[in-house]
Amino acid sequence: GAERRRLADTLCPPEVPSDPFFAFEAATLHVNSNVPASIGNQLLAFWLARGELADVKVNAKKFSIKADVFRESAMCTLKVRLYRESSPDLYAVEFQRRFGDAVLFNGIYQRAREHLQQVFSVSPGTSRAPEGFCGSLQTVAAETCEPDRTCAVDESLCPLLDMARSVDCPALQAEAAAAFARLAQDAQAAGRLRTAGALEACLMLLQSGHLEIMYPAARMLRILAQCPGGVPSFASSGLLMAVLGKVCSSATSSAVREELAEALRAQLWTAWSRVRGLFGAWQGGPARN
Repeated sequence: GAERRRLADTLCPPEVPSDPFFAFEAATLHVNSNVPASIGNQLLAFWLARGELADVKVNAKKFSIKADVFRESAMCTLKVRLYRESSPDLYAVEFQRRFGDAVLFNGIYQRAREHLQQVFSVSPGTSRAPEGFCGSLQTVAAETCEPDRTCAVDESLCPLLDMARSVDCPALQAEAAAAFARLAQDAQAAGRLRTAGALEACLMLLQSGHLEIMYPAARMLRILAQCPGGVPSFASSGLLMAVLGKVCSSATSSAVREELAEALRAQLWTAWSRVRGLFGAWQGGPARN
């Protein structure tokens, strides 16, 4: 209910840890308020009004908010924690990207910072942007999309394919899945993702048990399936059984299930359209609805 998504006004955040090795994340704000719970509740109200969060968890004891964020092809999980600082009525608001897309997280953080600055007094010089780890990956993605690039498809996608196969490193797989999903939105790059190697990588990503990997992979597959001609070798590559398994499994996230169901629907429609066209040609006339 709504009350479970609020922090009680009588609650007080824990003090900043005394551990000498403790350090705040780069995405940390220092906010003045005589009611610390109002800081967290303002963030919750702002995010929920925009429909940006899914699976929100509020932990009153830890004074934290944890949620998944989905936007188009990107996904990330964030956590916000409040700490009581030594100065009266001053609280540290730490934004943590637990995993997922760094660009999406940065956008969420920047909008939250701007909102808090409109409501509270935020100490100057403490709102520097978080650092992402996907700079080199974005370069790879941009090069893959270059119209004049003449290298072979396998060579242009090779770094991403290698990352997708890194089953022992979910962070790399998540970065690869996010890049694939972004590339799928580019009409020229989408054709390069319909190769056997890319589809094999997509299958490996879907078999991961991590939401930050499965969601962008499912999003990529949906986009490709909705392109003219659908996904070649969808049935023979093992994707069909994998998609059906994930759609039918109660353990699959609803967000992933929705993307895969749409991909399956689009692929089945493409197959039906082909059969209808062949049947019409066999009859010696145009296909009838």
